[in-house]
Amino acid sequence: MIFLTSLSVRADPVDPISTGVQLAQIDFSVVNNRLVEKCNNAFPETVPALVDAIAQWNSKNADALKELRQMNIDTLMKVLHLSAADAAIRAKQQSAFLTEGPEKAI
Repeated sequence: MIFLTSLSVRADPVDPISTGVQLAQIDFSVVNNRLVEKCNNAFPETVPALVDAIAQWNSKNADALKELRQMNIDTLMKVLHLSAADAAIRAKQQSAFLTEGPEKAI
C-alpha cells in the first residue's frame, strides 16, 4: 500500500500556496489529452482551437509549473525527510493519484 501525504491545508480558496501545491500535483498532459478526446467526440470542429489554447497555456506556464513542482518536491523532502529521488517518486505518485486515480499511483 502506498502512503500518500497531502501537503495542502484547509485554506481560503484564494490562498496562493495551497492553490500552487494543488496545481503542482496535477498532470496537465493527461487532463488536456482527455479534454481534447472528449471535445473531439462532442464538438470536433473546436479541437484545433482547443489544442492551440492548450499549447499557449503550456508555453506561458511551463516555467511556473516546473517551479511549483520543484517546491512540492522540496516540501516533501523537508516534511517527510526524504531524499531528492524519493521525494520525486512520491510527487509522481501524488500526481498519478490525483490525476488518474489510486490504481495508477502504484
